Amino acid sequence: MSRSRRLQPIAARVRAARQAAGLSQAELAERAGRLTGTEIANVEAGRRVPTLAVLADLARALDVPLAALVEDTPPQLAEDDDRALRALAERLRSLDPKVLQRALGLLQALVRAAEENEPQS
Repeated sequence: MSRSRRLQPIAARVRAARQAAGLSQAELAERAGRLTGTEIANVEAGRRVPTLAVLADLARALDVPLAALVEDTPPQLAEDDDRALRALAERLRSLDPKVLQRALGLLQALVRAAEENEPQS
């Protein structure tokens, strides 16, 4: 297996965490303090092998545990995320069934689109 192929899971997790944080590559580089925006792009593309120190800086800058970038485990919901999901579930329960059916259809389409855009391992 090529080095680039082995790096793809880490590259994808760095990219996903950056996007979830709403940061550009340049903004992440500035927060991490070690890399340029171009170097972040290379990490995300699997063209640059990040050291553990770089990954630790990226995790700090992204406010995620280091394990979220290097381990193949699903991310844990933060307490705020859990509260937001519970509030959303409560609102969904109060919707008219026809509106709820449409909302669920949209959510299913979003999940399918996200799955299609996930990198294959």
